[in-house]
Amino acid sequence: MKHLNWFTSVALVTILTASPASLAAQEASQDKAEAGQEGNAIIVTARLREEDVQDVPISITQLGGETLERAEIIDLQDIAALVPGLTSSSPFGRINASPSIRGIVNAGLGEEQPVAFFLDGVYISGRTALNSTLFGLERVEVARGPQSALYGRNAFAGAVNYVTKRPGAEFEGRAEATAGTQDLFRGQLEMSGPVSDTLSLGGGVFYRDDGGFFENSVPDGPPVASNETFAALGALNWEPTDSLTVYLKALYSDEKDGAPPHFLVPANSQPDSRTGFPRYYTGEVPEEGAGFFTNPEHQGVERETLRLSSNIDLRLGDSMLLQSLTGYNTNEGFYDFDADYTALFFNRTFEEFDKRDFSQDLRLSGESESGDLLWLVGGSYYRLDDDLRDRNYTPGFGGTLPTPGALTERSTTTWAAYGALELIPTEEWSIRGELRWQTEEKTFDSELLSEGGVPLFLEEDWDAFLPRFTVSYFPGGGDTMLYASIARGFKAGGYNSFANLFDEERSFDPETNWTYELGAKTQLLPGLTANGALFWMDWEDQQVIGLSDRAPFSNQFTTNAAQSRSRGIELDIAYSDPSGFSANLGYAYIDATFREFVDPDLAFVPIDADVSGNRIPRTSDHQFNATLQYEGEVSDRVDWYARLDGSYLSSQFSVPANLARTGDITNVNARLGVEFGQLELALWARNLFDNRTPFVGVRWFDATGTYTGLPPFQRAWLVTAREGRRGGISLIYRFGD
Repeated sequence: MKHLNWFTSVALVTILTASPASLAAQEASQDKAEAGQEGNAIIVTARLREEDVQDVPISITQLGGETLERAEIIDLQDIAALVPGLTSSSPFGRINASPSIRGIVNAGLGEEQPVAFFLDGVYISGRTALNSTLFGLERVEVARGPQSALYGRNAFAGAVNYVTKRPGAEFEGRAEATAGTQDLFRGQLEMSGPVSDTLSLGGGVFYRDDGGFFENSVPDGPPVASNETFAALGALNWEPTDSLTVYLKALYSDEKDGAPPHFLVPANSQPDSRTGFPRYYTGEVPEEGAGFFTNPEHQGVERETLRLSSNIDLRLGDSMLLQSLTGYNTNEGFYDFDADYTALFFNRTFEEFDKRDFSQDLRLSGESESGDLLWLVGGSYYRLDDDLRDRNYTPGFGGTLPTPGALTERSTTTWAAYGALELIPTEEWSIRGELRWQTEEKTFDSELLSEGGVPLFLEEDWDAFLPRFTVSYFPGGGDTMLYASIARGFKAGGYNSFANLFDEERSFDPETNWTYELGAKTQLLPGLTANGALFWMDWEDQQVIGLSDRAPFSNQFTTNAAQSRSRGIELDIAYSDPSGFSANLGYAYIDATFREFVDPDLAFVPIDADVSGNRIPRTSDHQFNATLQYEGEVSDRVDWYARLDGSYLSSQFSVPANLARTGDITNVNARLGVEFGQLELALWARNLFDNRTPFVGVRWFDATGTYTGLPPFQRAWLVTAREGRRGGISLIYRFGD
C-alpha cells in the first residue's frame, strides 16, 4: 500500500522508451514512420527484437551513431552523462568502473556489478572489462529497471547493450584523424561492403595515444592517466536466402593505461576510540592535492581483450524466428599501482587477472495469424573461468620483489530457461508476462588458507525465478502509451578473497529487488516526444562491506547485511524540426536510501553506526542532461553544424556515514563542424568551462604517514582528480557508394 500512496502523491508520470516486441509491432512502427507520423523511428532491441522505442513499455535511452561521434563518446563516463538515471565512477581507473542505474550501486564490491553490459547481446563478464574501448558501434541502448527476466545475469538494476554496425549491401567507409591538447592523438579506419549478392564483409582499426592530462610529481616518473589503445574489428554478414542471416564478429583490443590521477587527503573528523586519530573525512573533498606521485617501477594497467560472437537468425515461415547467439571472450592483464602516493617506493598494489567465458543462447519467437498473441521461448548457458593472483609487495618494509601471492581460481556456470507471452486483445491494450528460471553454480579454489590452515575450496549454487509483468494502454489506439510494470531483479552471490577472514565469512548470498513502475510515452507534436516514469524499488539482502574481527588489516568482506529502497522520476524529451534544430533533455530524481544497515566501520567513532535513512554512497539525487544541435547550409556543397552537450550531477556521498562528499558536477562539451561533401572538419572542446570537481573519493590509508603526520597506515581519503578542459581538431573522410 505504501507503494501506491507514494506513486499517487507524485503528479508527474512520464518515461523513456522501449524494446522489441514482434514482427507485427516492428512493421507497424515502420508504417507510421513512412506515413510521416514519427519521422525516423528509433530502433532498440531491449526485448530481444527490433522495435520502435516509443512502442515498448521499458524506460530506455538510445544513443545513435551520430551522437556517439559528435558527443566525443570515449568511455562509460561519457555515456552516463547523456543518460538520465545512469551514473558511473571509476576510483581506480577504467578497470574499476562502478556503474549505477536508479541509485543501485555496489561500490567497491567484487567483479559482479548490478548493471549488465552486452556487446551485440553477448554478456560482458566482470568489472575489469566493463569500461573498455568503444569502437565500431552503431548505437548504445540503456534499459533502466530490472531486465533479469529476459537478460538474466546481473541485469539487477538495468542493462546496457552495445550494438555494432553490420556490413551492408553498399560499400562505405570512414577514416578519422584527431589531435588534441595534452598530447592526444586518435586515428581510426572503418569500411564495409558486399563481396557478393549474399555476403558482406567489414572491419576496421583504431589507435589512441593520450599522453595524460596530469603531470607526475616524481622526476622521470611515468605519465599519469595516460592511455594507449589499439583495437581491430572484423565482421561478416551472410544472407544466403531470404530466411537466413549469419553475423560473425571478432573484436580485439590492447589497452595500456597509466596510473590513475590519485591524491590523498588526511582524515579530519571522528576520532577512533582505539587510537585517538581521525578516522573520517567530513565535508566536500577538494579538487586537488599535493600532487600526483607514481614511481617508475609502477606500470599502471594493461589488459588484452578478445571478443568473438555469432548471431544467426532463421525465419520459419511468415511468423516465427529462430535465433542463436554464441559468444566467447577473453580478458587478461594486470594492474600495478603506487599505493602510498608519495615519491617513496613504499607500497605497491599488484594483481594479475585472466578471464575466459563462453555463452550460448537459443530462442524461438513468433505470433498468431491474427497478430493478437506474441510469444518467445528460450534457453541459455554461460560459463566463466576467472583467475586472479594477488602479488603483495611492500618495499617500505624491506620487500625486494613481489611475493608470489595467492592464486584464486573462480568459476561460474549458469543454466536458464525463459519465455514471454503478450496478449493484444484490442488496439488499445497489451498484457505481457515474462519469466526466467535460472540456476547458477560457483566454485572458489584458492591458495588462501582456511582457519584450519587448509587451502580453500568452496562450492555453492542458487536457483531463482525472475518474473516481469506489464500492462500497456494506448488511448484511442494512438501515439500515446501508458504502462505499469512489476519486475524482480536478481544479482548473484559469491565468495570473498581477502586474506584475513573467518571461514563463515567467505561466501555471501544473492541480492534481489522488486521494482514497481508507472510510465508514459507520448508524441505531443510533430517532432516532439516526451517520455517519463515513476519507479519504486525494494532492495533485499543487499551486499555491503563488512569488517572481520579476525585481523585489523586485509579483513574486508562482502555480506548481505542491508536493506534499501530507491524511488524516483525519469524524464526524457526530444525535439527536432525541419529547420535543422534539435534538442534532447533528460532528468532523473532518485531517492536511494538505506532502510536497514549498521555499518561496522563506524563501531569505534562517536557517531551512531546505524545508518538507516542515509543516502546510498555514489548516488546523486538530481541528474540532468541536455543536448542542443543546429545543422545549416553554407552553400550547395558546404554544410555546417554546432552542438552542445551538457550534464549535471548533484553531490554524492562516498561512504554510508554520509560525511565525505563530492561537490555538484557540471560538464559541457562543444563541437563545431563543417562538411565539404565527403570531408568533415570539426573543432571540439571537452569540459568547456574547466570544471574540476572530482567524480569520486573513497576511504583509504596513508601508508607512510606523509599526509597525516601520524604513524603509517592511518585513515586518509583517496580522491581521483578530474580532467580539465581539453580541445582538439578532427578530420573525417567518408567514402563509398
